[in-house]
Amino acid sequence: MKNRKLNFAAILFAALGIVITWCAKYALYFFRGDMALNFLPLLLVNAALLLLFLIMWKKQLPKWVTVVSLVILAISFLIPLIFTVVNILNFPHFLNNLHTILPEIVVGAGLMLVYMYYDKLVKSRKAQITAIVLTAAVIVSASCTTLACYLTSGTVVFDTGDVYTVEFISNRNGLGFVEVSRDGRTETYYHTEHGKRVAHTTIHQIEIPKEKLQGATYRAGVKSVLFTVSNQTFFGNTTYGQSIHFKSPANDEGATFFTVSDVHTQPKGAVKAIEKHFDELDFIVCLGDMVSFSGNHYDLTMLVDSMARLSKGALPVVFTRGNHELMGEGANAIEDYIPTPTGQFYYTFTYNNAYFIVNDMGADKPDDNRGFSGLSDGVNYRLSQHDFFEDAIQNASGDYVIHLSHIPISTESEPLKSNLEGIIQMLSGKIDLSIAGHTHKFLVEEPSDRVPFTVIQEGGNIGKFPDSYIGAIFTLRGGHITVDQVDASGNILDTIPLK
Repeated sequence: MKNRKLNFAAILFAALGIVITWCAKYALYFFRGDMALNFLPLLLVNAALLLLFLIMWKKQLPKWVTVVSLVILAISFLIPLIFTVVNILNFPHFLNNLHTILPEIVVGAGLMLVYMYYDKLVKSRKAQITAIVLTAAVIVSASCTTLACYLTSGTVVFDTGDVYTVEFISNRNGLGFVEVSRDGRTETYYHTEHGKRVAHTTIHQIEIPKEKLQGATYRAGVKSVLFTVSNQTFFGNTTYGQSIHFKSPANDEGATFFTVSDVHTQPKGAVKAIEKHFDELDFIVCLGDMVSFSGNHYDLTMLVDSMARLSKGALPVVFTRGNHELMGEGANAIEDYIPTPTGQFYYTFTYNNAYFIVNDMGADKPDDNRGFSGLSDGVNYRLSQHDFFEDAIQNASGDYVIHLSHIPISTESEPLKSNLEGIIQMLSGKIDLSIAGHTHKFLVEEPSDRVPFTVIQEGGNIGKFPDSYIGAIFTLRGGHITVDQVDASGNILDTIPLK
């Protein structure tokens, strides 16, 4: 191409088109419900255009080839860009995907520049020095971001039955620990599994007896691993999180808890809502769709970090998996990031004289839905929980029995509706109410012939931005249950007696 500046711009935009299309991949299929959008052809078109413009950098091609190539480039660049802008709420996932492929981008850009300016490199001393300086800067930057250990998430304290599990994530492998201080004494607890301290992981989960953590101040830390030779491990720097005062229980009978769902990596409204009522809460229930996609390690780190922001590491957290946590290639790894009392996403837990049954319904679409690529096994998964519910109901005790799920148990979606009939019958007359998210609205469903107990749909981000968030505070006290509808400023919009 005769015009060097135009040729350089074309190479740049073709490369950016590849990056944007790849990074926006999680926003594509679910852009509008079941609309299937396959952007693989765009990736191939942009790759072909990039190769063509690199050839033009060295060799003159017919003018019509240049014109047609530039027109196709404009189209293939604008389409993924527009989809990315429209799906702005998925921007955190875009940035995470960008972070994942940064090494490829840097190497690719370096190779292209060497190809384009090879003649100057071999002839010009100044060009050689510039190349060396830039290479050194990249190496130093990469070293600074990978060698030093630091925490990439806040701290979450999961209620995992008899103990609390304190979780946090670091950028590199290390030995996770928690220092718990009370009355001038400090005890250190380590991430330990099967009789050995775990040092070769970025996901740190430390179990601490509940009575040791309640009312105490704690600090999370990681002793980084440089490398291991045979059985000898060599450690690097030690990094610490902030000191956090963990709350003592707010109530010795019943409970007061905040339910959060459907924030989709935008927890700002929920965080503000919780802050106003923080002192009166016993724990937080996360009812799913905390992220939009479980794509990779960075998305799952955001899942943990969103719960850290909500709880400030000072309140226990209970997690219920949503259908969006099932989306993406990292969905099967989510169990490594979310500890539960049983290792499953359906379980029971108690708080004072309240008994909770956590239900995992999986996805809200048929297993043969084209969006699942034949990978969904939701029907069998839901039916496999039948024995669990039988045991849970038999062991139910206390003055309050609450069912928790992401998708409302009253759903009309098939095959969920049919799969849940037996569970609804088992719960009938045994529970006080069911609490769910998923619908992005606040709704109290009165008992019906099909679902003979109250179902609360507790809200979430009900608009495009988290300032429109609606949440709920449930109070179990003196044999009565009430729910407060709360907006993003923490204002109570309505108080509804349920029992």
